[in-house]
Amino acid sequence: MNDIYYYLLLSGVLTLLLWTPYILARVFVWGLPTFLNNYPNNFPIDKPQQPLWAERAQRAHLNMVETMPRLLLLY
Repeated sequence: MNDIYYYLLLSGVLTLLLWTPYILARVFVWGLPTFLNNYPNNFPIDKPQQPLWAERAQRAHLNMVETMPRLLLLY
């Protein structure tokens, strides 16, 4: 039973760390001042293009965020 909690804890740590790559990519693409102002001007229309790996990292993070509550309910 302790193994289950150990891997659940590791999954939680992974969930917390998965946001780091796409946030750093957003800082480099948008620039630090624009990033700190939350969104660039005309954000939905003139959105700066993220690298494909950053988009994939964001989708992986969102997938893990959606999966974590299910894992918590199982145990």
